[in-house]
Amino acid sequence: AGIVKKEPENNEEHVVTYKTYADYFTDFNITKETITKQDISGTGTKEDPYTVHSTKGFWYLSNNELFGTTLRGKYIHLACDIVLNDESFDENGNPVDGDGVVYEWKSIYNGSNLYFYGNNHTISGMYINNPEKTYRGLFDAVVLNECENLAMDNFFVYGKSWVFSVAAQINEAKNITNGRGVLRGFQIGGIAGSATNAYNCNNYANLYATNYDMGGCFLGGTYLENCNNYGKIDGKQNMGGIVRSATTLVNCKNYGEIISSSSSAGGIAGYGVSQLIGCENYGKIKHSASCGGGLVGQQSKDIFIKDCANYGDFNTLTNTRGSFIGWVSGVCKITIVSSKSFSNIWLIGYLYVEGCTLRIDGLEMKGHGMIANAYQPKTTIEAKNIYVDYTYTNSSKILFDSKKTGCNINVKNVIVNFYEDSLTNTNYVSPYASDFDGVVIQNLGKGKEKYYYGENFGNLHISWKTGKISLNKMAGNGFYQQRLSKQYLLDNDFVQMKL
Repeated sequence: AGIVKKEPENNEEHVVTYKTYADYFTDFNITKETITKQDISGTGTKEDPYTVHSTKGFWYLSNNELFGTTLRGKYIHLACDIVLNDESFDENGNPVDGDGVVYEWKSIYNGSNLYFYGNNHTISGMYINNPEKTYRGLFDAVVLNECENLAMDNFFVYGKSWVFSVAAQINEAKNITNGRGVLRGFQIGGIAGSATNAYNCNNYANLYATNYDMGGCFLGGTYLENCNNYGKIDGKQNMGGIVRSATTLVNCKNYGEIISSSSSAGGIAGYGVSQLIGCENYGKIKHSASCGGGLVGQQSKDIFIKDCANYGDFNTLTNTRGSFIGWVSGVCKITIVSSKSFSNIWLIGYLYVEGCTLRIDGLEMKGHGMIANAYQPKTTIEAKNIYVDYTYTNSSKILFDSKKTGCNINVKNVIVNFYEDSLTNTNYVSPYASDFDGVVIQNLGKGKEKYYYGENFGNLHISWKTGKISLNKMAGNGFYQQRLSKQYLLDNDFVQMKL
């Protein structure tokens, strides 16, 4: 479906007349007698669907009293583009160009369980400005069993809650695109409130929440694949670039900026995801409170992450923000496989509760080089096959935070590179790690004297271009300078390979 783009013709003040939903029927003489089969045809069955041939026909279909027949379970097809208003709107809903007349759209509520097919057509110019009403969009609190091949463009929707471009719920959503548009209120889903299954859906509209709950494409969902967000997501809490919360997301990407003034904000999802496969975030995270993640803001249940990446930076760094997950608030298992973190912040912000398990097999990090910034006692971390280009400055920790009681940390096959003198003099390789095997830490810049704290290093190699190296236990005992042999120190012997 095509996205219509219009540019203002001059810089003169744009004078607009606002009219009601009812005014449209009067102004365009839409009655049962004036509507013909050239406007709308069919009986609404799967074999003979309601087929809309004109904008007048669509307005007629939307009017419960005038149309006179319930749409419950009916099939609707578009055979043309629909122009509800010939206007474009700014972020506050002000018309900026067009014919100077704006008609308020009344969300369709005439039955549920519909089947709505756009047939690659566009509905443009929808204008709803009613911040006291809930369920505002093309449809009201309506369930669409299927909605496919539809574009929404040049729209402005401002409601109290449950705000969206299309419908409250879509069971099967395919090939739906939001073009230029603005959604305001709270509990906002860019396309729909929820989607059971969604494929190839995209949002370019900007979302502004007056309170909580936002998702660039959907507010909630079960299975989302190839869904992408390009619009700004600006609100308080429980918000994600693609969805607020969902079970499984596959090959979904966020390019929009995420701005949160409270908690649980993520580039892909706000919270509560079970699987992320092939998902990527490129949007910057501007977060002024807790629980911010490049992929997921807050997580309290098991999650499996594979072939995912975060390229988005954070405006500030705190314990409760992370490149993949900001805050782990429940006992759970986190599994990360074959993924990338190219960000200015650590991978996991805070494993907040005791007994969490973090397993990593295959991770490339560039920017910040910490895997877990903070964690509680009895945490299990198993990390292997990790390559780090540590270019972030002003950090005193390399892989993990300080010691916690009863933790089990096993690290294998890790290469960490530094450049210049980017770190302070005290650096934690891993405080009291249970086992290190095949770990190489090397400074490829100028370097200064460095002190590494920990124990049970195992097969650890530290390479430094210049300067002294000391390896000590936390309490000042354990490894002494005279014990530094080739087992622990390979000076000027750099590992240039990449895992």
